[in-house]
Amino acid sequence: MLRVRLSYWSDPEPCGNQFGEVEDYKVFLRNTTTSLGVLSVDNEFFRIYPNPNNGQFTIEISDDLKERKISILNSTGSLVAEKLLNGKRTSLFQLDLPKGIYFIRLENSNKGLRFIVQD
Repeated sequence: MLRVRLSYWSDPEPCGNQFGEVEDYKVFLRNTTTSLGVLSVDNEFFRIYPNPNNGQFTIEISDDLKERKISILNSTGSLVAEKLLNGKRTSLFQLDLPKGIYFIRLENSNKGLRFIVQD
């Protein structure tokens, strides 16, 4: 449950019984994880490990997708790297990326994974 309070006459304070409006919203989270200590992330099409990482990671692709291009996107959707797999099932990435959440996308596909770069 998320509670939002709009106060008309004062600085923001925690929700309470003062003047203003209070709205409650139900928030549903999907596909979330409670731990950053994940060693690998995978689906039926490809796998990334380790995750989290420091910008150096390996991607394994299923045989039917190994001729595709992989795109790495930052959390705003900007392209930060691309690599053509050239028939390889495994590809090593060594990227100088700032800390954050990134996404791997396969060309001509709706397949993707999220990974985290940390120190």
